[in-house]
Amino acid sequence: MLVLTRKPGESIVIDGGINLDILHVNHHQVKIRFSRPVGSSWESDVLELESEEVFTPRSSVHITVCGTAPGRVRLGFEAPREIQIMREEVPR
Repeated sequence: MLVLTRKPGESIVIDGGINLDILHVNHHQVKIRFSRPVGSSWESDVLELESEEVFTPRSSVHITVCGTAPGRVRLGFEAPREIQIMREEVPR
C-alpha cells in the first residue's frame, strides 16, 4: 500500500486520468473531488469520506482514508504496479 499525506488544495493524479483534489479535512472526515477527463462515464464527483472508509474509483484501484489530523489526510492506495499514482507537484 502506498500512503500519501495531503492538505486541502493539494491533489493526487492516478494513471494520468483521475484527479483527486483535497477540498476539506475535518476531524475524522475528508471532502475529496474526484474528476476524470470529459467524456468519461463520470466526470466529477465530490465525496465526504470517513476515516477507514474505502473508495474504488476504478476496479483495480482502492483508496483508503488511513487517518486525518488537523488540516491533512493520509490516503492509502492499493493498485497494480503499472498504475501510476503521483502527487500533483511531481513532474511527469
